[in-house]
Amino acid sequence: MNGMTIKEYVGDINGGSLMLNDSLILAQYMLQDPDKEQWKQLIVEENVLQRKSPHTALRAAATVRKRLAPLGHEFLNDILTLPERAYVQLLMMALLVQSPIMADFMKNVLAEARRRYKSELEGSAWQDFIDARCRAWPELNNYSDETYKKIGKNVIRALAEAGYLNSSRSKQIQAVYVEPETKNWLVRLKRTDLIEVTECTF
Repeated sequence: MNGMTIKEYVGDINGGSLMLNDSLILAQYMLQDPDKEQWKQLIVEENVLQRKSPHTALRAAATVRKRLAPLGHEFLNDILTLPERAYVQLLMMALLVQSPIMADFMKNVLAEARRRYKSELEGSAWQDFIDARCRAWPELNNYSDETYKKIGKNVIRALAEAGYLNSSRSKQIQAVYVEPETKNWLVRLKRTDLIEVTECTF
């Protein structure tokens, strides 16, 4: 996998799909560069994410922060100010950058299904994909079946949230027109390799 570690390949997609609402809530606070104590105050004491437990809230917040913070303030500002379709695509882009396994699935499974004129992803698409990857890269077997099941649910859910599937249940494939803002960011981040991935159903 191009010399990356298993952890780098999987990223933290286990923590959630696009996390649309959480990202919108936290982006405004991340622009203020809160320190560790201020962050904990927001997440635990003020419970800005409205989670039932501090642990769940901290986990969700950590996932969002890990994905978005490295992309900088201008990116955060775009999430908050661009129209819905554009900011959803930016969140998908952030996920693709942080979790290459997602991009791998889109490039080799979703795009292939589209190329073969299939109307929907097969129910076994994720399991078949991860089984093949585990055979090619035995170290991936270090993750449990339950972990991969959870990751698979987040992968499918993210595709539905971004419009590549009409829903996570029926999995009908839809064409997605990639917004100029998304392409511009991929160029700026020197990740033009992901433009083809984001356009895989168009």
